[in-house]
Amino acid sequence: TYLRFAIAYMLEEGRSLADIVSQLPTNEPEKYLIQQILESLSGRQRSILDLLAVIGDAGLSAEEIVDITKQP
Repeated sequence: TYLRFAIAYMLEEGRSLADIVSQLPTNEPEKYLIQQILESLSGRQRSILDLLAVIGDAGLSAEEIVDITKQP
C-alpha cells in the first residue's frame, strides 16, 4: 500500500522514486508520505476524498460522487 502511495505521489509531483524515498524520515515514513500526498491534492480532489472518508465502506458510484460533489 505504501509503495502505491509513493508511486502516486511520484507521478503527481513528477519526481523520481529515489528522490521521494531519500526525503522520507526514518521515523514513521508512511505518515509523512500520506501527508505529502494529501497536501498535493487539488481542492476538488480533497472534497471527493472527504466525501469518501465519510461514506466509508458503503461506497458510491462515480455518478453519485459527481452528483454530490458537483465535480466532474
